Amino acid sequence: MILALQENKQPDWDVYDSVTSAAIIPLTGASVADKSRPVDFPDFTKGKWGGRAKLYS
Repeated sequence: MILALQENKQPDWDVYDSVTSAAIIPLTGASVADKSRPVDFPDFTKGKWGGRAKLYS
């Protein structure tokens, strides 16, 4: 991330990738506490994830 910013390039991860990865642990904990039942995963993009530009090739 820092290297990308220093080189004025787009980072591999954006804010949505960051919050998605941060949500995994608490959602896993909630699932385990409920006998490993599935939990809904929040859509941080409010439905716009399908139209996001690809950051990687």
